Amino acid sequence: RNGFPDDTWNDCVIKVRFADSPEFRVLATGHRFIFSRSPTLATVMKAQRTMPGSEIFLEAHDKYIRPDVMWYALRTLYGWPIAEGPLPSELQPRDVRDDFDTALSYLATGRFLRLPWVHAVGSARASYLLCWDTIEQAVKFVSQAVALSPRDDGFGVSELLSHVLDFLVHHFPTNLVLDTNA
Repeated sequence: RNGFPDDTWNDCVIKVRFADSPEFRVLATGHRFIFSRSPTLATVMKAQRTMPGSEIFLEAHDKYIRPDVMWYALRTLYGWPIAEGPLPSELQPRDVRDDFDTALSYLATGRFLRLPWVHAVGSARASYLLCWDTIEQAVKFVSQAVALSPRDDGFGVSELLSHVLDFLVHHFPTNLVLDTNA
């Protein structure tokens, strides 16, 4: 666990270009052996023929992936846990929507890096935070995720989709009257 912040034996640097940035930015230094626990990073390192002292370039085009969350996800490769309850982030959530955005970022980052434990934590937290204030965000996220990858490969959004549907079924107003003129 202490090897993550210690540069003594690090043999690579991860640089990431996020959806909202035109440039690569240094996200973390680390060990190729540890980073290869992520199937995504292992594939990228093989394709880029990463050698000791190399830089690993990642393109994270998903708008839900945030730098702070990716950094916390990379720490899990070194054995750092992800907290129960509010998820670690550099941004302090102001309300349930901010907390939900962080959960979606963990879900998307876990999916991108192919880290089932990060994906599961993000999915569980997002499901827990479903309410009328977050349901629209959930539907947008699920719609985008299904459009990008319609097959369920273990990193899909079927669990969150199931919770969204359950929420709607159980909380839909029974006295709702549709305006047919609209």
